Amino acid sequence: MPFDITTATQLEAKGEVRILVKYGDVVKDYINHVIYATNDLIAQHPDEVRNFLAAWFESVAYFKTHKQEVIDIDMRVLKMPAPILDRVYDEAVGMITDDGHFDPKGLAVLRRSFVEMNVLPEAPEMARLYTEKFLPSAAR
Repeated sequence: MPFDITTATQLEAKGEVRILVKYGDVVKDYINHVIYATNDLIAQHPDEVRNFLAAWFESVAYFKTHKQEVIDIDMRVLKMPAPILDRVYDEAVGMITDDGHFDPKGLAVLRRSFVEMNVLPEAPEMARLYTEKFLPSAAR
């Protein structure tokens, strides 16, 4: 049965499940984290979009360089023990992009998947589905 890594780690710690395989070990090139905005929001509030993304990447940088503080906060907020959060942190930290750019291999997998899952009749031009123009200049 598929679970997110936090749930799987909690259940494994309770002895209820064993993690046999992780999605990322099987499918190497995939896009896991995406931030969405509607076209209307982008058109009407471009500065807010840019500011949100700048704050997001500042938060990511902090997250990646302050492991123990992140775990301490998560323990209070999520009410989970440190060993579980430590393990989840180690799993999650590598999944989060530092600069917002998508991996071209992951985009290719996603492009093919639209056809394979019968979502679209043909593979889309991926550049039409996302933009990098709002990424912070430091991330470029």
